[in-house]
Amino acid sequence: MPSQNERFWSKVEKTPTCWLWNGAKNWQGYGCFDGNSAQRYSISQSNGVPIPKGLTVDHLCRVRACVNPKHLEIVTLKENILRSRGLAAVNASKHHCNNGH
Repeated sequence: MPSQNERFWSKVEKTPTCWLWNGAKNWQGYGCFDGNSAQRYSISQSNGVPIPKGLTVDHLCRVRACVNPKHLEIVTLKENILRSRGLAAVNASKHHCNNGH
């Protein structure tokens, strides 16, 4: 029977840039592995330690299916949100109101 690590890496396609997860994905396109995030598993294996409670994984490459540990960074949820392209990040980057305030 293959080890957990062998099962994980058998689901990864290494391209010249991103390492794409070809296993199960959640509705947002993030990899799922053994009931957890494939990205968390990848970076934990790379660092040799689990991710501290309260922290999350940010994709520096912005490819949700990527599990390349060089493209992943452990950050706070707030920092992850502010680095994104979502509404919260857009509003946080504004220096003045669109109405001139």
